[in-house]
Amino acid sequence: MRSHKVFLLAAILAIALGIATGVFLSISRTAQEESEAAATFGDARLALLIATTTAARERGLGMRDSLPSDTGMIFIFTKDGTYDFWMKDMRFPIDIFWLNSDRNVVHIERYVSTSTYPAALHSQAPARYVIETNAGFADEHHILLGTPLELKNIPTIAE
Repeated sequence: MRSHKVFLLAAILAIALGIATGVFLSISRTAQEESEAAATFGDARLALLIATTTAARERGLGMRDSLPSDTGMIFIFTKDGTYDFWMKDMRFPIDIFWLNSDRNVVHIERYVSTSTYPAALHSQAPARYVIETNAGFADEHHILLGTPLELKNIPTIAE
């Protein structure tokens, strides 16, 4: 009887350790797939998370419960294109900005709801950068078509 209890306790500890390790590895992997940059966007200073891997770009802000008000995520592409974005695994609404290679806004989707998934959103004009922020950011900071983005600490991204 005592050996069954020891075995059961060992099994429970092994499972708990496995869960804790998985959570840690998930957090570490996310940190490795993102870096940070600074930007001035309209009248706002913005800390930008940079999705630096294909997996991080596909995940975007998905699976997060929130985003600080002065933070966004930037997606950098090596060539101009009409890149699709969707709300898969999103838990809060966002604004999405498409910017051309001169870093000027060419399209904005405001207050994109989580319920829009699986529809994809994209710009009709070619874009090189896409930024996601909390919903309302565009209105709060008066960001319109043509608004420039000043980027700092942006790495070169390879496709």
